[in-house]
Amino acid sequence: MSTLRPPFDVLLYRAALFLYPPAFRTEFAEEMREHVDSARSEAATAGRRALLRFHAETIRDFALTIAVQWLRSGWPIIALVAAIVPLALVSAIVGVVSRLSFQLPAERPDAELMSLVLLAVVSVLLIATTILLTVCFSPHLARRRR
Repeated sequence: MSTLRPPFDVLLYRAALFLYPPAFRTEFAEEMREHVDSARSEAATAGRRALLRFHAETIRDFALTIAVQWLRSGWPIIALVAAIVPLALVSAIVGVVSRLSFQLPAERPDAELMSLVLLAVVSVLLIATTILLTVCFSPHLARRRR
């Protein structure tokens, strides 16, 4: 007994469903698979032009839905805030430090040590901001999932 393998475009769509946020995927993926399978078979029987129209509509709908669902999940906003806050902190520190007048002698080993300390401070600020934002936003995300 041979089983028919789905067409490549259907397999591609099923694989692309993994680009959706996990909560959306678990709720709607099976229904979306069934819908695409039936719509594709109808389009294939209607002819090449209908199949091309089906592909164009599927790609448009797929791109729009993925963008909307990821925005609804809140993760892009969290990632944006997580990137902006450390950059703003480092920018403020650079603004303050640039107004101070001191010179690091390049020929002394202290210059390398100061560069290392500055790098460590920036790294600690990035890590602390990430932890702070995780603590602030994780309760909100837990409530959204329920």
